[in-house]
Amino acid sequence: KKSNGDFSEYNSQIIRREGKIAEVLKQKSKPYNVSVDVSSFEEWEPEYFFKTSFIFSATAFHWIDYNVRYKKCHDLLKEKGYLVLLWNIAPEIKIPAVKKAYDLLWEYYPEKRKAQNDNVDIKNQRKLEIINSGYFTLEDYLDYKWNLTQTREKFTKGFFSQSSFLSLEKEKQKSLSVKIVELFRGLDEVIETDFYTTVYITRKK
Repeated sequence: KKSNGDFSEYNSQIIRREGKIAEVLKQKSKPYNVSVDVSSFEEWEPEYFFKTSFIFSATAFHWIDYNVRYKKCHDLLKEKGYLVLLWNIAPEIKIPAVKKAYDLLWEYYPEKRKAQNDNVDIKNQRKLEIINSGYFTLEDYLDYKWNLTQTREKFTKGFFSQSSFLSLEKEKQKSLSVKIVELFRGLDEVIETDFYTTVYITRKK
């Protein structure tokens, strides 16, 4: 199936931490059977008891408390239900200005800087975490490499839309954004980058 409208026959529940994004989603999903709640996953509770067949998380699952994420998904799923996790991963950064931008961002996330410096295999690390959780089996793993060509303006907006930046306090975002914009002024008008999209298809034990 090719369009979002194809899912209109299903009831869907979206949980977003950011209120601004949640409001946009509410407007876009009005024609469909979609509910949008503003909450962290840790604090979110359904209005009524239910079990679902499918839970999907895109580039956000690692932000959920480790002691909550797998157990809560397990509790919400029907027997043999699916938890599907997606992440976009950038390979080694070769553009000096972009590398410097991430160095500035990782000052707020020492663990990510350490993982980068230690050349941690994040793809395999996530596989092991799923298996070791004890709640899910890894049914399939998909790894797509794709090339992205963007204008400098769009590339800059993309940097500011990633969860690592959005999770910072507003004052830190403001301070960092000034430095990033200045760094990116020296980039070419058109920027080519490679990305990997990794998908972990897991099933409830």
